[in-house]
Amino acid sequence: MIRLALTIVAGVILGGIVHLVSVLALPRIASHDAYSRLTPMTELNAVTALPSADPSRSPMPFMDPAFAMAICRYDLSAGPLKLTVPVSQAYTSVSFYTRSEIAYYAI
Repeated sequence: MIRLALTIVAGVILGGIVHLVSVLALPRIASHDAYSRLTPMTELNAVTALPSADPSRSPMPFMDPAFAMAICRYDLSAGPLKLTVPVSQAYTSVSFYTRSEIAYYAI
């Protein structure tokens, strides 16, 4: 009976480890991430407005149709970039993400 319980516990622990490793590794090995989906429709170091969100042809999942969104793929290998955003009465938000989709700054 103890041997069966140890086998079940070991199986659950091993299954948990495999599940955790696969969940953490999947974003790094996925080939169809947000960056690769947006590359064909944007220019490097230029702001490009994304098309309006609708369920059939949204470039990104879970886009809100009430917001206008734009993207700028940037390359800092040639030096820093200067970003200016006009201030208006409307809601404005700017977020910066790494290539691996980690947010590192937001205004």
